[in-house]
Amino acid sequence: MPWIYPTAEGGVQLEWRSGDREITLDIDLDRQIGEWHGLDLSTGDESADNLDLSNSEGWSELGRRLCELGGIDR
Repeated sequence: MPWIYPTAEGGVQLEWRSGDREITLDIDLDRQIGEWHGLDLSTGDESADNLDLSNSEGWSELGRRLCELGGIDR
């Protein structure tokens, strides 16, 4: 389960941690965009991009990425 916080801009921030990996997803509810940021704490590797959450493909991609973290079933 993620930690969920409201943002000052009126959106939602979700945070996950699995082992040495941390994921943050900032969701802009008006634009239906999720700003993804991943960090591997052991290597320092980062990933960042936007997910279009206005369609099922964007939500499926989010689910796929979370499954890769392990311990999260679709």
